[in-house]
Amino acid sequence: MKGQTIAIMAIFVIMIFAAGCSIINYVTYPDIVSKCRSSSDVQVCYSDEGIARQDTAVCDRLIDNPKSAGYCYYSIAEDKNDSSYCPKIKDEYWADVCYKHFADINVDVNQCKGIKNSDYRQECIYNIAIKTNNYEVCDDLGQLKMFECLTNIAKELGNVSICKGVASSSYKPQCVFQIAYKLKDTSICSEMQSNFYKERCINQLKEALNLTQ
Repeated sequence: MKGQTIAIMAIFVIMIFAAGCSIINYVTYPDIVSKCRSSSDVQVCYSDEGIARQDTAVCDRLIDNPKSAGYCYYSIAEDKNDSSYCPKIKDEYWADVCYKHFADINVDVNQCKGIKNSDYRQECIYNIAIKTNNYEVCDDLGQLKMFECLTNIAKELGNVSICKGVASSSYKPQCVFQIAYKLKDTSICSEMQSNFYKERCINQLKEALNLTQ
C-alpha cells in the first residue's frame, strides 16, 4: 500500500513538472488562459496575447506550433528592438526573418551569419555589402554572387582594383569592362591580363562610346 502511494505521488510530481510552464502561465495570466481556451482559434489567441503583453512566456504556450510561437517571439523582438530573441526562436523561418531584420536595421553583417537558409543568408550579406560599399564582405558569398557584389561596388566607387577579388578568370574581365565603361576610359582595359580580353575590351568600349556620343 505504501509503495503504491509513493508511486502515485511520483506520477503526480512528474505531471506537475511536465505541466510546470502551463501552471506558471495560468497563475500569471489566468485571464489569457481562460480567454484562449474558449477561443475559436487557440493558437492565434495565444500568439496575439503574447505579442500584446510582450511576454514570451505566453508564446511558449504554443509549444505544439513552433511557427506560431516563432512569429510571436519575432514580433516581440521587433517591438522591443532586441535581437537577443532571435536565437531563442525554434522555427527556422521566423528565426531567419528575425536575424535578417536586425541585420538590415543595424547594418550588421554578423546578424546575417545566424541565418540558416543559404539563399536568404547570401541575400542578407549581399545587401549589407552593397549598402556599405564594403567589398571585403563579398568574400562570404558564392562565386556568382561574389562577382555581382564586387562588380557593383567597384562600379560605385570607380575602383578597378576591387575587380582583382573576383576569383573566376572569366568573370574578372567583365568586372574591369564595366568600370572602364562607366568611366569611359579605355586605358582601364589594360588591367586585364589576357591580350584577348584586353583588345576585346578596348574595341567594345570604343564601339559603345561612339554609340553614346
